[in-house]
Amino acid sequence: MDNTSKIEHRLDQLWSAIVAHNFDQRCAVCGKPGCDPHHWVFSRSIHKYRWCPTNGIYLCRLCHNETHADNGDNLLSVIEQHYPAMWRWFNELHQLDVQPITITGLLFLLESLETTVKALGINVK
Repeated sequence: MDNTSKIEHRLDQLWSAIVAHNFDQRCAVCGKPGCDPHHWVFSRSIHKYRWCPTNGIYLCRLCHNETHADNGDNLLSVIEQHYPAMWRWFNELHQLDVQPITITGLLFLLESLETTVKALGINVK
């Protein structure tokens, strides 16, 4: 695994932990214990939003599977109705930036997410 891949892997771990924490380890749709952090609007391939905690929602396995089956239509409705800050963030985006992030940008994100995890008291292995 090259250095960039290692950084991206660590960013994924940190992002997942923050998303789980933000939803108190509960599924945002049904309220049951969750297990799957999910990129609710932009996929993992769009680096600018891949590690943005606002682009993460926590789901149980059943709701995660249903989200993929219905292309996220129900999830968008849930977010619009119950998570206004997330919905506002999405609606305030002016332009989709699909450019890959440089190594400097990755390191900045790593530092930022590490700081967030520490401030929230989350233990990430």
